[in-house]
Amino acid sequence: MDLAGHISAAALADMLRSSIQQGQPPTLAVTSNSMMPLLMRGDEVTLTALPSEAPLPGDVITFLSGQSLVTHRFWRTDLRNGRTYWLTRGDRPLQFDPPFLPEQAIGRVDARHRNGRTLFLSSGAGAKLNRHLAALAQWEQRRHPNRLLHRLLLAWAFVVSSIASLVAAIENRKS
Repeated sequence: MDLAGHISAAALADMLRSSIQQGQPPTLAVTSNSMMPLLMRGDEVTLTALPSEAPLPGDVITFLSGQSLVTHRFWRTDLRNGRTYWLTRGDRPLQFDPPFLPEQAIGRVDARHRNGRTLFLSSGAGAKLNRHLAALAQWEQRRHPNRLLHRLLLAWAFVVSSIASLVAAIENRKS
C-alpha cells in the first residue's frame, strides 16, 4: 500500500490474477473512454483467464502498465532482443501502447456490464460486435486514416455497438 492507504497497481494485479486462478472472475470499473464505444467510462468488465498462448488478435485484455491497469485490444506479439512482447491499442487512440511482457497481462475481458445489461464478448451479439470493432480498428490502422475518417469510423462503431447491445438484451431476456 502507498502512504495514502491505496493498494498499488502491482498488488491489485496479483490479487486479480489469483481470483481468476481460483475460478472467481473479478469485475473492474472502466475509468477511461479509450475503448469507446465497446467500453466506456463507468462500464464494468469481467475478467477471465487468458489462453495459455498469446490472446487472439482482437481480444480485449487487461494488463499492468507502470502504476496503472489498462484494458485495450490485443494486436500481436513482437520479438525484440530475444524476448516476446505483446502489442495493444485502444480503439479510440491512433497509436499503439508501449510493448509489454506477457507476464504483465492479467486477464481477458469476457463481459461488459452497462446500465444493468451484460454483453458477453465470447458469444452471441457481443462476440460479433467485438469481432466487427476489431476488424474496423485493423482496417483503420492499415489505411492510416486522417482524423475525419477516424471520427466517421467511431460514429459507425457507435451505431453497431448500440444495435449489438439491443440484440444482446433480447438474447438475455430469452435465456
